[in-house]
Amino acid sequence: MAPRLATETTIPEDRIVTIPNFVDLERFSRVRKTIARPARAVLFGQSGFYPAELELLETACADHGIALDKVGYAYGNPRPRPEYFLPDYDIAFAIGRSAIEAAASGCAVVPVVPQLAGAIVVPDTLEDWAASNFSPRYFTSASVMDSEWLG
Repeated sequence: MAPRLATETTIPEDRIVTIPNFVDLERFSRVRKTIARPARAVLFGQSGFYPAELELLETACADHGIALDKVGYAYGNPRPRPEYFLPDYDIAFAIGRSAIEAAASGCAVVPVVPQLAGAIVVPDTLEDWAASNFSPRYFTSASVMDSEWLG
């Protein structure tokens, strides 16, 4: 949001401070055990997906034997304590703070937003993803979310 504020308002750029998202690692102290083949995924904390996009994601997961849950207000099941349920998932489709919470829980994180998807977050790309708030909107390697990419 800082670049947008600087260009769309009269606020001088040197007066804009960015405070990045973070998590309390003591709160997220339970970390899932890695398994050889992912079995459970979660679309966590996001909204605005077209029904066809949700269906693509559900189908891609099912085609690979992965159960997909959707957690958040947009799906009618907000869960206020992510540190309790995220370690039960192998993969999290999430952005922003939700992505950081999923990573802190040991989930593989794949940033997705409506119409855009990013590659899985790995140590070599962590800094770039963090700079973009784990959002494919601001990350240069984002792809259109389609069945080929999801596969």
